[in-house]
Amino acid sequence: MGTTLTVGLAGCSSDQTNAGNGNGNGNGNEDGNGNTDSSGGETEPSDDSDDTETSESEYAIEGDVPEELRVGEEYRYSVTISNEGDGTGDGEARFGLEATDRGSGSTDSLFEETIELEPGESESSESGTGSFDEPRTIEWRFWVEGPDNSDEDIHETVVELPDTEFGDTFQTPTNLELTAENPRLADRYEYENWSGETETKQAESGEQFAFIDLTVDNVGSETRESSNRLSFELIYDGALYEPLGVEYEREDRYGGLNDLPSGTGESGVLPFSVPDSADISDLELYHTDSDYEAGEEWEVRWS
Repeated sequence: MGTTLTVGLAGCSSDQTNAGNGNGNGNGNEDGNGNTDSSGGETEPSDDSDDTETSESEYAIEGDVPEELRVGEEYRYSVTISNEGDGTGDGEARFGLEATDRGSGSTDSLFEETIELEPGESESSESGTGSFDEPRTIEWRFWVEGPDNSDEDIHETVVELPDTEFGDTFQTPTNLELTAENPRLADRYEYENWSGETETKQAESGEQFAFIDLTVDNVGSETRESSNRLSFELIYDGALYEPLGVEYEREDRYGGLNDLPSGTGESGVLPFSVPDSADISDLELYHTDSDYEAGEEWEVRWS
């Protein structure tokens, strides 16, 4: 947590010792509490106990986090603690924040602090900046445990890939620039066969072809391998479609897995077969890859 929140109110206490003044009137008897009875009879011990009920604290917590984030987007969270009771209770309250990744089920405790507030008081704090490096759904649990009660505040954040449109260039952490553009649909395409004659390839019944132009440029200073063509998938109606392989008859297919010295690149077509109900506006191109030697991973989605 970027800013810690710890409030302590010092309490005061004192011990008093009452002693007799030694000035009895000679007619009274001194009891065990130093009190005398002028009539000479025994007195009842005095009751100094406080019959007033102890006022209770009632701690409440309220957190604030973004509902939606993009991968790499910076965010902050904030928390407010308040005492809505009529007393401070018997001591401090503990409060903190837990974050659970809905996908993996793992939970991390982000912070835990103590606080003591007078009735009607509240304190707020804001975290430093953070970001997520991949899509996920996070459940945030802000909690407080006071002397007399407990409270929690649950929130959810959905982390999605950045908005990238066809024609935009995405740069990987390894300095490869990927540009996916010119998506198009067709029920057939022409190609040149082995003898140089032009033939037509017809899509299967209920299917159509989708084509996307892909360019990979190495803008870094080191030689890098171009992205594997199978690291690209077309998304339509929640289903994933891999690029066509040898069944694609033309020679302009993007291959990938080639060494690209600094300043060089590779380009080609990513061909797919998708349902004939698909429209260009329905299609998304998803790419995820990694570089083991560089220790980097990335993903992007064009739409």
